[in-house]
Amino acid sequence: KAWLTFAVAGGGPTGVELAGALGELAGETLKNDFRSFNPADARIFLIEGSDRILKTFPESLSRQAEKDLQKLCVRVRLHTLVKDLHEDGIIIESQGKQSILHCKTILWTAGISGNSIANILEKRTGVQLDKMNRIPVQNNLLIPGNHSIFVIGDLARFETDEGSTLPGNATVAMQQGNFVGTLLGTTSEVSLAVPFKFKNKGNLAVIGRNAAVAHIASYKFTGFTAWIIWILVHIRYLIQYQSKVLVLIQWALNYITRKRGARLITHISTKLRQN
Repeated sequence: KAWLTFAVAGGGPTGVELAGALGELAGETLKNDFRSFNPADARIFLIEGSDRILKTFPESLSRQAEKDLQKLCVRVRLHTLVKDLHEDGIIIESQGKQSILHCKTILWTAGISGNSIANILEKRTGVQLDKMNRIPVQNNLLIPGNHSIFVIGDLARFETDEGSTLPGNATVAMQQGNFVGTLLGTTSEVSLAVPFKFKNKGNLAVIGRNAAVAHIASYKFTGFTAWIIWILVHIRYLIQYQSKVLVLIQWALNYITRKRGARLITHISTKLRQN
């Protein structure tokens, strides 16, 4: 049934967490809430173009995450590209062959294109954008050949000394924001010569209840231990003590009740019943 089929495009942390959440909703949270259909019949596909999910994690953690997703009945499709989307589903390509995956819900987590302001900066400064519409920046986050325009976050393409590109996530953006804020407070030629250095504090991805993967320094964690680390890190970065306490209480209640509550459905269309 196409209306019970979900396709998540992109096997990064966002895609993995979203697919895992859908698996838990279908298999646990909603399993006794409907008489006309069984939510556990839902088909959830996680589509990734490379050879494994969570490419920024060590391979062993990627494989463990894939196993955890399979336990939640998520079907991981590797070496598969999304070629087109339309109202009946998506066109996927694997091993040079194209096919259609019929689904009504398509969730895109495979990355984004840079904001349109990048095109304005390209015209005004002559900088060459990359294929994702991002602006290449110098090691001090300035546009090449310009001494007054900083670019940070998703819009910036920053290459490390090892030749890799920093991901467009919150950790990178926060460190870049702090770096540029310090430079704006000094505005000296000496400070502009100081390069930005990204400090990798680790990678976390939650898959489901008691299931997560964590890579911190040279340490690798899986299962319940990684899940607890994920919770503590997220609580740590919330603003205000009151917010931290409230979120912790809410998460504890959700853990005990599995997020069950009053859900009233007052009307189901004839078309939905027929499908």
